[in-house]
Amino acid sequence: MEDEAPLPLSLRGGGVKQLSKKLRPSSETPDVFSTSLLLHGKRIGIDLSVILHKSLGTEDGAGEFFLVPTYPNNEVIERCTRLCSYAKTNEITLVVSVDGMYHPMKEAVNVARKEERDKAEANFRALLASDEAETKTKEIAKLMKKAVWVSPEVIGTAVKVFREHGHEVYGAPYESDFQLVYWELSGFTSGTYTIDSDIFAMGSKLMVDLINFKSATGKCKILVREEVLGKVMEGSESWTDRDLILYSAISGCDFIDRLYRLEQTAIENLMREYKDPQNTKSLDQLLHEISQGRHWPLVGHNKAGAPATDFVEKVQRCIGLMTHAPVAATVDGQYNIVPLRPFPADKQWEEVIGFNPLVHFSRATVEGAYKLTQWARTGEAFPEISRPIDPNNSSRSLPHGAHIKFDVIPVTACPASVLRQWLFYRGVPQPKATTKKDLLDLVKHALELKQSLDEDAIASANTAVAKSYVPVDNINVLSAVEWVADREAIIAALRDKTSMPQIDSCYIDKIFGEGKNGIRERAWLRFVSGHLDIETLRMTVTRIKVCEKIEDVRIFEMKVTPSMKNVVYSVYVVVTAQGTYLPKVSKCDCPNGWLFCSHTLACFLIINLIQIQADWTFDDVVNFMPVPIKSLQSFPLAASYVFGQLRVSRPGSKLGKKKSDADYAKSIANNIASDIPGYSGRYKITDADAMAESKTIAVDLKARGSNVKSIDLCQRIAEKVNDEKDTSRRRKNNDAKVTIAGITSYNQNLVAERPTNKVALRKYHRHERLHRMMKDRCIPNESAMWHYIEHFKGDRARKIETLGNVVPESEQLLGPKSVDYKSEYLDKYFKDYDAE
Repeated sequence: MEDEAPLPLSLRGGGVKQLSKKLRPSSETPDVFSTSLLLHGKRIGIDLSVILHKSLGTEDGAGEFFLVPTYPNNEVIERCTRLCSYAKTNEITLVVSVDGMYHPMKEAVNVARKEERDKAEANFRALLASDEAETKTKEIAKLMKKAVWVSPEVIGTAVKVFREHGHEVYGAPYESDFQLVYWELSGFTSGTYTIDSDIFAMGSKLMVDLINFKSATGKCKILVREEVLGKVMEGSESWTDRDLILYSAISGCDFIDRLYRLEQTAIENLMREYKDPQNTKSLDQLLHEISQGRHWPLVGHNKAGAPATDFVEKVQRCIGLMTHAPVAATVDGQYNIVPLRPFPADKQWEEVIGFNPLVHFSRATVEGAYKLTQWARTGEAFPEISRPIDPNNSSRSLPHGAHIKFDVIPVTACPASVLRQWLFYRGVPQPKATTKKDLLDLVKHALELKQSLDEDAIASANTAVAKSYVPVDNINVLSAVEWVADREAIIAALRDKTSMPQIDSCYIDKIFGEGKNGIRERAWLRFVSGHLDIETLRMTVTRIKVCEKIEDVRIFEMKVTPSMKNVVYSVYVVVTAQGTYLPKVSKCDCPNGWLFCSHTLACFLIINLIQIQADWTFDDVVNFMPVPIKSLQSFPLAASYVFGQLRVSRPGSKLGKKKSDADYAKSIANNIASDIPGYSGRYKITDADAMAESKTIAVDLKARGSNVKSIDLCQRIAEKVNDEKDTSRRRKNNDAKVTIAGITSYNQNLVAERPTNKVALRKYHRHERLHRMMKDRCIPNESAMWHYIEHFKGDRARKIETLGNVVPESEQLLGPKSVDYKSEYLDKYFKDYDAE
């Protein structure tokens, strides 16, 4: 017995009650939209309302919806773009359907939904205006999600994305469900993406369900009608389209409620009787019997409502609508509204579906609505979201996100992505890893300071899409770029005094500014801790456009790893042919790269090193610098390589004092830190590295103008070079320094099974002892090991003799060489073995 509580109106939709669970009994997504052969090269219909409702139902989507000025919804854009990406990979053409007019059978539902949305909006705005706004952010976010609706601006945003990607978008005269099924039945499409099982019930042959937009490939569930129809109930595999529509109407769907506490077994019994060849009752009789004494549900409450005296009539109307729904089609070259399937003889619209869609459709032409030059609901085209007007200069517009009315939607209710953009356009650095709390603090601080717009950031948005990260693509290159990786050519170019500025302390003060010691210290950290990968240094000679002026330039690029876990950034240093550094086009693609970040400054330190050590080759520079973190990350470190030299006992070991897991891990970490640059315990570089960089920049900028003596980084480099020239210090450094060559050699020995002579000899001695003990039955020899050591005894003897002459006796395996294996020897053998 299954009792189903009625859903509140705001949750209705999604199709036939319980049908989706029967067709796909779990939420697993075993199929892939971007690779499925069932979809490859096909035309697939898209229920746009599904994407829009799912997008607006997220916290960020709802938050962006209520922003003032109106803001292009990033959640909508992202999901639409992802679907286009999946389609491109699988050569799929998307045919998108936009909902049109509401029809009378849903009028009461739509009115109630609007009332619920309005109530939710009133509640969240009341909370925003209260003293509890700061503490009830979760409640506000929930209410905002309940208050959103699919506005013309949201639809227009999505339509633009699909059309820009080359897909087809059409407007349905009424519900998209009807139009999508019509496209399938007429062969215009081969399947439909939706979560609405009404579409399956009305006749869809292939339905794509549950697309995971977070997956890289579009994991989903593909339902093929002929394969899943039998899952509805016993005997349903032979049902016609009309049978499934009848089942859907009785079960409850978008067009009719399920009777209050109508058991699933009662529905299935009715279907069996209806399909029984021996049945003599009409459908109306069966419907009348099942509804006797029953009630409609009281909407929004788990209790009975009005008596279901009109059940038969409503079911027949629902069947008529799902069978003959109004759709747009061309007839003799003219756009008309036609039924999904032909009417029975001598039947008209009102008799079959309960209303005349031709009369009801009055705000647009069928052709205009289908081609979306007009929206069926309004008779107007979808509006484009215009850029906001600068509140301080009404003659110009600003990029989206540069101006937000926080008096309408407070900072705490804004999505993190919006806050990032707002900060970007005010020149406030912030990495992508910044938490929402940190963003709120940055925005509030900027508001307190009445921080003005950053004109460089505004200008970048006017010429390209504004991003948190500013890549080299923003350099306006006018000629072909051919990168040069020749080491000596790059060294020569960096030392050429006619075309390269000479980097010293005075020059750094000039281009970087005096003070800013926080960033200077971080740049030094980059320099000495393996963050710079000098072997990635390359250059190109090209022509670019800078502020409407054409310049012949050299661009130097180098990779920088900010920490052990972060991505690799590229730093681009752009210099004119006359040797003038161009800061406005020189960039690092870190979050703060449009400022002078520590990564860029560290690259200038490399240039300084190359210039002052004029007799060094490129290899000399590489050998002087620490091994790059990223290079070490790409090499597997064998456990024996790291742990073999540690004098630390595992907890429970026979030797040494027992240590806790924390102590053991600390000892390992300290050992690694002493050898591997970038792991040093002196510096804590974590995933929050970018955030720390941002805060350091902010502190340095705030301290501008104060009398702070600049740290002389070039002097530090000179001192470090002198230290390296000290033989004793260099030997000490070399002893501790981890090298790629050392790791590679060690790994090759392990992989190629080339142990040292000492290790090999000890292994052969152990095998020889084991052989003798097994031969004398001191231990059982019924094993594969016995056959192995017996087979290789001659070869083993020769190797023991050869290696015995090479390895010092003190390093050979302990124990008597006698052939007698008495108990006292066994005791000594195992004792010695443990000791070793």
